[in-house]
Amino acid sequence: MKGREAGSVRSQLAALAAGMAALGRRMEQLAAVHRDGGGEAAQIARLERLLDLDAVVAHARDAVARADLADDPAPHLLVADLLPSDAYRALLGAIPVPVLFEGRVEHGQEMRAPPRLAPMSSIVTWMFVDEIARALSDLLVARLAEPLAAFAGARFPSLPPLGDWGAAITVSEARLVRRAPGYAGRAPGERPWELITGIVDLARPQDSPEHGSRLGSRTIPFRANTALICIGGAEAHVYAPIPAGAPSQTERYTYEFGIGPTKAARRRLAALLGGAA
Repeated sequence: MKGREAGSVRSQLAALAAGMAALGRRMEQLAAVHRDGGGEAAQIARLERLLDLDAVVAHARDAVARADLADDPAPHLLVADLLPSDAYRALLGAIPVPVLFEGRVEHGQEMRAPPRLAPMSSIVTWMFVDEIARALSDLLVARLAEPLAAFAGARFPSLPPLGDWGAAITVSEARLVRRAPGYAGRAPGERPWELITGIVDLARPQDSPEHGSRLGSRTIPFRANTALICIGGAEAHVYAPIPAGAPSQTERYTYEFGIGPTKAARRRLAALLGGAA
């Protein structure tokens, strides 16, 4: 067999192996969803009684309004008791199993929120959380108005001041992040239109405050039902590494959301910049 033909065969075999691995993983994910899907009707009925959107949003808005706005090391809010305790417990129960997360352990694993592939009760719960985040976005923009305007002016100096953008500002992206032993750090994301980032710690009763995160020089312990709201995209915030030798149950789950212009507004603003949204 000639060298070129041998190279082509090797490439085809590698592609086949990769495809088989991807198929095997998807089958494992579907099996996990099937295993966790028992009693879904009863679970969803319980969630419908528990998750009162108006009551939970009112609680969360009060929590955000009470939080102190700190300037050091960067403008941020640290919001304690973001959700009512029963709603927070529902979130913990809706964290998907690890196999449903994508990515390498050393760089952190993620899934979009609400997830596309998960038990229906989990999807319903994270859709509810998405509604809460959207309902909070206007208050977060108002509370961070001054530093937010300064940040937008520095990031997009050729655009008009933020108040003159004429753009709806709301939740632009949300994801669940899983960290496990061996997590070493994430590469900075390319999310230039995220003006505010929210990080909600999903600490379970057995989780210690260790392996939290850092905002500039400030260490943020990993605490249940606590949200860090900071100016800038996800690159403004750094998760603490978890040593490879840590116990296997040393997992850290977090809900992240970004706040920025809507897709339509991004396209219009990107056209003014002469770039892509």
